[in-house]
Amino acid sequence: MPTNINIGVLGHVDAGKTALVRALSTQGSTASFDKHPQSAERGITLDLGFSSCLIDAGPELTGKCTKVRLRLPATLTVSEPGVESDKLQVTWVDCPGHASLVRTVLASVRIIDMALVVVDATKGFQTQTGESLVLCELATSHVIIVLSKVDLLPQQERMAAIEKITARVRKTLSKTKFADASIVPTTVKPSGEMSDAEKALYAPDAVTKCISKLASVPVRSPDGPFLCLIDHCFLIKGQGTIATGTVIGGSVRVGDMVEIPVLGVSKKVKSIQVFRRPVKHAQQGDRVGICLGQMDSADLERGIVCTPSSVQTSHAFVCTVQRIRFFKRTCSSGTKFHVTLGNETMLATAVFFKDTEGSRILVDNLPNWDTDVAAADPDVPQQQDTTLALLRFDKPIFCPPNAAYIASRLDMDIHDSSCRMAFQGNVVALHSDGAANKPAFAISIPRSRQGRVERILDANTVLVEGAFNSKSAVLAFADKPVVLLQGQIRGTIQSPFGLSGKFKAFFTGGHMLPLDGRHDPAMVEIRYAKVGMY
Repeated sequence: MPTNINIGVLGHVDAGKTALVRALSTQGSTASFDKHPQSAERGITLDLGFSSCLIDAGPELTGKCTKVRLRLPATLTVSEPGVESDKLQVTWVDCPGHASLVRTVLASVRIIDMALVVVDATKGFQTQTGESLVLCELATSHVIIVLSKVDLLPQQERMAAIEKITARVRKTLSKTKFADASIVPTTVKPSGEMSDAEKALYAPDAVTKCISKLASVPVRSPDGPFLCLIDHCFLIKGQGTIATGTVIGGSVRVGDMVEIPVLGVSKKVKSIQVFRRPVKHAQQGDRVGICLGQMDSADLERGIVCTPSSVQTSHAFVCTVQRIRFFKRTCSSGTKFHVTLGNETMLATAVFFKDTEGSRILVDNLPNWDTDVAAADPDVPQQQDTTLALLRFDKPIFCPPNAAYIASRLDMDIHDSSCRMAFQGNVVALHSDGAANKPAFAISIPRSRQGRVERILDANTVLVEGAFNSKSAVLAFADKPVVLLQGQIRGTIQSPFGLSGKFKAFFTGGHMLPLDGRHDPAMVEIRYAKVGMY
């Protein structure tokens, strides 16, 4: 079986993505080229579509899967299955472009190795083009920009118009990690105004020629538990239920037992196909159809198939957090986000915290490191802390170990040009929820109260009033840290003074206030934490 590379095709609605995929493909699947009845009715792509072609691959790929720069002929030839050892299989992942279908596109992020971002040459960058670039930043480092429909540009101004739109695209790309991405003008259905030379110059195979120079196959491994993200499922009478998807971990062979966690059942693999070609086994990176025997295909429209007992059920997990720099709204603890895990998107409440020396400290708002780093506490370097999140879901989830996720705000207005993807990361640990559907997860909530310096007792000690109303309240905070806000000098509560809530604050290195009593009112802050359960 040839090595497979999954290439996502993204862009704004009606940019010409499906037409391009159709022109580049030699083999379609049951879910390709807008075969869904509603897609045909509405004239737009509604779901992920999968198709493929074979191209000649260099000898480096023969017999193993490894990250490698491909050395392909200058002109790629699309071939039917034959001698496969020198072929590279390209699986095209055709993604919807409409703003309301972004959760479907999010499901593709985990499976694509490379991406084509299609831009209508007559319109330039549009809202979903920008969102597609954000998704590509999350998925891959390899992107090609395809300028489609160049035949619709006025013939006399075509070259100049292409140069102009290319410059505009390049300027936009400069704000992303794809500043040096290749830009390929093309047309799928050339108009009669194009000369034969132009038709050859802008033919779709210009895209495959570019892929031949840039494509690289990620490291693949057959080791570990089998995990396949299922995106379509259908019944074939007399054979069984066919689940189609992309293998993102491990490998599977005919005869293996696999589990369908959402149904709580295990099934034997009766057969495996790769774009209608029977194979005996498949591994990470392969696009497959797995025959699992009789069951209701409607129960597995989306989901996972995996090695038995390798995927756990939970209502919550702890995860690493990386804020997506294009998201401009606040990420506040207690906010609900749409979390995409595998090919499913579910609502979850996020609680952000820092794990500093084993202590969990609540973070009210996830910082945007591009703009908020200047506001960080100079005595607690932010880059040395680990920002994590507890995501608590409204419904049970099926979560593989170390799974990747993306959190979004899909409730934002689809006509708003703002990025809707908020943060991403990987699962660190699952947490059982118990009967109450809430994990017993303790996080310290930072609190503070302030008082003012009433009197300076000596070079190290001041008398503070206004923070407490009784001696007993002071005793509850004995030895707690205090900060003299004038100079950010740190000290501790030493002892109560009288019964009215005054206390002595002691600063080991001195407080730097004038000892003659002539000073502006100085403030002292008591910082402490209250434990909250989440």
